[in-house]
Amino acid sequence: MKIEKSDINDYTELAGTCSDWTSRKSLWGVAPVAPIHLGFDSLVLLQKEAISLGVKRHYVIIADLHALMTKGMTWKENRARSYYYEFYFKEICKLENTDFLLGSFFQTRTDYVEELYSSMRDISLSKVRETMPSSAKNQTVYSFVAVYALMQCLDIFHVNANYVLAENAQKKIYDLVPDIANSFIQRTGIERNFTTGLNKMSFAYVKPAYDILGQNLNLSSSGSRISIHETDTSLIKKIKKMSIPPLGATFLANPLLETFKFSVFPWFDVVSVKGLNGSIKEYYDFKQFESDYYNQVFHSIDAKNELYLKLRERISTTQSLMAKGITNWINIDKAASI
Repeated sequence: MKIEKSDINDYTELAGTCSDWTSRKSLWGVAPVAPIHLGFDSLVLLQKEAISLGVKRHYVIIADLHALMTKGMTWKENRARSYYYEFYFKEICKLENTDFLLGSFFQTRTDYVEELYSSMRDISLSKVRETMPSSAKNQTVYSFVAVYALMQCLDIFHVNANYVLAENAQKKIYDLVPDIANSFIQRTGIERNFTTGLNKMSFAYVKPAYDILGQNLNLSSSGSRISIHETDTSLIKKIKKMSIPPLGATFLANPLLETFKFSVFPWFDVVSVKGLNGSIKEYYDFKQFESDYYNQVFHSIDAKNELYLKLRERISTTQSLMAKGITNWINIDKAASI
């Protein structure tokens, strides 16, 4: 089975990873397990880029059964979370020409369940466990997470996607795809066939933005992520607490720059920052902003002030558009706490 993998640092690098986007069906999956935060922005932009490149069809799978397994919620709560996620990505982020699918729509079908059980038989738990993050390996119910990993790979086949968009933390899980395919071949004698040629599948991995402490998002908490439910008070606190590495320490994560790159510039036409000479500098693209940041044309405090203004505008607009009824399951105080 031929698998092409691309590590990309920026969603704008996606174009060169495929010669014929119009023949590709792309896929991104997300489990509705937490209040939505701006860490999703890099993945949203990645999908928008794929859509703009003319991908034949794009799917977003709302992994409701995954959330049900890992969070122990009622079906009613789970459905509310799923609708909340779909509404945000479709209506707020404007993922157009996208098919939103609940995982339960096809994951309960006989052929899917049969293949899942066959995979559980053919692929050892120890091998599946190797794909899990260390935090999941330590869970006493890690067997549920193992099923989660197998289902995440099976989803690709059952929507007939051949280009998967994901964050880089998902690499190990998708390493199971050839094992899933081989299990199917052993059971049926039939090879998988994709729209762009026999057994050809591609993956593009992009790193998500960091939390305010410069940690990877899988290590973050509600207090270190900027959610779409922030109040003015909580937003100010989080931006003030946002870590700023020394200028020469380019090997360290810079949450300030990352947030401007993914959560500000793609969503606004112009960014204005007061320079050290007292004049207002206007920026229309991130690269010039980043260059002036390292050249100390403006102070990081003034950049944080502009970040607050832009995120407050974006979050307040989002909150006004989100229907009140679909966020009843969220502890707003906890989501916005620091």
